[in-house]
Amino acid sequence: MLENTAQSKLDADNLRGMGWMGISVLGASLMAIAVRGVSHEISSNMIVFYRATIILAFMLAALAVSRKTRQAMRFSRPWLHVLRGSLIGFATMMGYYTIASIPLATGTVLFFTAPIFATVINMFLHGERVGPRRIAAIVLGFLGAVIILRPDVGHIELGMVTAIGSSMCFALALSLSRNLASADGAVSTFCSSIFFTVL
Repeated sequence: MLENTAQSKLDADNLRGMGWMGISVLGASLMAIAVRGVSHEISSNMIVFYRATIILAFMLAALAVSRKTRQAMRFSRPWLHVLRGSLIGFATMMGYYTIASIPLATGTVLFFTAPIFATVINMFLHGERVGPRRIAAIVLGFLGAVIILRPDVGHIELGMVTAIGSSMCFALALSLSRNLASADGAVSTFCSSIFFTVL
């Protein structure tokens, strides 16, 4: 009976996680389309600034009206928060430049290198074990990125380079998020919005 209850809870959690992932993918897709459209009117850096300002306004409003949210804020490792926020800021700036300057299909494929970088980084930062299947996937992923980056000899667009740079920064920020979320809680990681605006 207990095993059935535990399995049911696990299945429900998995379904909930899949639902949130679907919403996340849909949101990211809509964001990319919106950034691409708006980039004809204003620069990618200004788009990042507007986004950061809006997020910061919502965060400050939440802190103002919710005592529970204020109490959940703690920064035991302030410099890690600064580093993480800066990485996300640079990742966003490079990512938006990529979306604005190269075809969305190419940029999206290159953004998929972020999990590859995250896997490699976690091997060193967190000592995670990576089996032969994952190693093979990493190698194949890098080969795919190289093929995209060099469609012909001597022709690499800046947007392709910024896509890889964005993925690297985002992967490192994700790795840092794991430590910070454990130490300070998920609410505190929203402080990254402040560094968005500063950058």
